[in-house]
Amino acid sequence: MNSEALGHGARMSRLITQSAFKLFEERIRKGLQKAIHSPLGQGQSQRIQPVVLASFGDGTGSAGCTNPFAKIKERTLAAKPPKYVSAEEFNKVFKASKNLWWKAFLTLAYTSAGRRDELLNLTWSDIDFEDQNASFFPKQTSELTLAWEPKDHESRVVPIPPETIQLLANLQAESAEGSSYVFIKANRLKHILRRRSEGTWQPDNEIVNNLTRSLEVICQRAEVEYFTPHDLRRTCITNWAKKLPIQTVQQLAGHSNMTTTQKYYLSVQKSNLKVARELQSKLMTKLTSF
Repeated sequence: MNSEALGHGARMSRLITQSAFKLFEERIRKGLQKAIHSPLGQGQSQRIQPVVLASFGDGTGSAGCTNPFAKIKERTLAAKPPKYVSAEEFNKVFKASKNLWWKAFLTLAYTSAGRRDELLNLTWSDIDFEDQNASFFPKQTSELTLAWEPKDHESRVVPIPPETIQLLANLQAESAEGSSYVFIKANRLKHILRRRSEGTWQPDNEIVNNLTRSLEVICQRAEVEYFTPHDLRRTCITNWAKKLPIQTVQQLAGHSNMTTTQKYYLSVQKSNLKVARELQSKLMTKLTSF
């Protein structure tokens, strides 16, 4: 129990609800407490110190004193805003990527809003080089493909800029002959198919090994704060939301409901903060006291 929060040597009979709040604030500050806690018997407050809390009984005073934790209601601290990858950050990471596979994977994620699994399950037949589109469609089990379904079973076609198409064309040119997947290398696919035939391959196994760790290394090399493939997806959707109607963005992003898409129209970016700051600065120039 945090003696500095409740008061060293404090008697339990003299502890009040404010004491309990003070304890929670101290634990949250030190990272010992989750951001959400509930009344005694329902969540975090019951698990702070079971021995001490047991001394209070059921919260009604049956143990001789009233439990100060009993009146604490659920609270939620604001979540950290999603990571937005700026063009400058992406450019640094792109340059720090030492092979074409990573350059193509990151660029496609950044410009198509594809989810990680959607990207990894892309086959070359899903890429329309002429019309510059990528199709996220379900896959059936076959001799050279793995069974896969998009999230919410939502199939969709997304546009790809010429720069991304060129990277994909370059990647296809250096891929092994007969390779069916864009981002699953031939040797890896052969290994997966062999394990599938042996019955040892599970659907939740990693299609590409060490993807997260490898991206962490690239970001460190680029001296950029680490971001995930899903952060690239969020960034692409945010960029679309600046220019496209919400119904179009919902379809391109593959959102099952518009509520999710609306968040991207309501999000505040650094560029918005800069504009707001400039507006306030102009106002300040009109004040004679500064």
